[in-house]
This record gives sequence, structure tokens and C-alpha cells, in this order.
Amino acid sequence: MIDSGRRLPYSAAFMAMTPTNESGSHPTLSWQPADGAASYWLTIRDADARPYWAWTGTETSVRFGGGDSPETNQTAVLHETMTWRVAAFDANGGLVAISDSASVSP
Repeated sequence: MIDSGRRLPYSAAFMAMTPTNESGSHPTLSWQPADGAASYWLTIRDADARPYWAWTGTETSVRFGGGDSPETNQTAVLHETMTWRVAAFDANGGLVAISDSASVSP
């Protein structure tokens, strides 16, 4: 649960980084770790800003659609320019930081 009454200092925010060396339907999305984060929640929105795919875990990168490689366990495909954002949570589920939205294209 997000504590909506808690303000995040600007310095607590972290910048999401778009992939620079990958393209195609399953690029790896990565971001800088946030201080105090125990887990991350990544959300992808399509061109119409509708939720398209989400992921939660402890790593600071994930392949678009999940899975260890483009050939396995894919649940989503990057077929148009979309936006993504990452939220970081502490061990108690409190929001630690949230990134700006970034775009990613096939």
C-alpha cells in the first residue's frame, strides 16, 4: 500500500534509463537503484496511456515481457512506442522513490 500522505524529497527520486544498445520487441529496461528500496514495480503504458504490462521484483532491470531471453516466457511484446515508470518500495511496502516516465520503442 502506498502512503499517499508521505512526500518524497526531490533527491529521493531516481531517473529511469531507457535501453541504449537494445532494440526490438523485448529490450532490457534498467534503472538506478534507490536508497532503501527492497523492491521495484515497473509499469508500461501503451500509446493511449492504457496499462499494458507490469512487473515487480528486486532487480534493477527486466526484459520487456519478462523471461530470461526473448524466446522464453514472454507475456508482452513491444510493438509501438510506449512509456514506462518505476516505483521503489521499502521492506514495509512504503514508497521510497518514483521515476519520471520514459519512452521505449521497438
